[in-house]
Amino acid sequence: MDGRRKMKKPIICFVLLISILFLLPLFHSCVSLPTEGNSGEPCNASETCLPGYACTSSNDCRSSSSVGHIGQICKSGNVCLEGTCVSGICVQGIWTDTTTGYVWMNPSPSYYMTWQSAVDFCNNLTFDGKQWHLPTISELRTLIRNCPETQTGGACGVIDSCLSYSPCWTSACDGCVSKSGCYWDSNLQGTCSWYWSSSSRADNTGDAWGVGFYQVILSYNYKTNYGYGSVRCVRAGP
Repeated sequence: MDGRRKMKKPIICFVLLISILFLLPLFHSCVSLPTEGNSGEPCNASETCLPGYACTSSNDCRSSSSVGHIGQICKSGNVCLEGTCVSGICVQGIWTDTTTGYVWMNPSPSYYMTWQSAVDFCNNLTFDGKQWHLPTISELRTLIRNCPETQTGGACGVIDSCLSYSPCWTSACDGCVSKSGCYWDSNLQGTCSWYWSSSSRADNTGDAWGVGFYQVILSYNYKTNYGYGSVRCVRAGP
């Protein structure tokens, strides 16, 4: 009798364990985890984000202040608080440079991209029914104002026909530091930062050239996931 009585406890424990394993998925489906709806987590039409976050067109939760405004990612359903949703970005308009005839996206997106993401973003842009692209380094330099060394025709030798670090890059490409604000036309809007061009370094195709408009320095950055920059797409006019 003593032996048979001792066997009851393991049997009861086994039954309880099976019951817990069976009920756990049901419990999980009924209780919302505290991390759901936070920044970076998935969302869709049937799942909202926590207060202070908004569901984006890319179906993830982000801070409400960084979604739906000009230059930012559109809200779920391709809705913008300002402007029009174009290729997942809230766009207000364009700016035409009367000195070159180039038409530029204005303002630029408010977040950074890798080089390949920037190329794809501009190539896929359908705003105003025209074909857009990421500017070459020579096209990007046409936006520079009030810095003779790096403006179009300036002493800096990095142009579409000269893309190697040596002999193209010289100290003249270090830009200017004599004024505050961006070295571009006053009609342009967007982050005053370093912008990608589509031009790769001829001597190292793993890098691409760009312009930092805060001091109009011409420099290069990694094209891999380690390199990020701002983006302003361009197309031919009119």
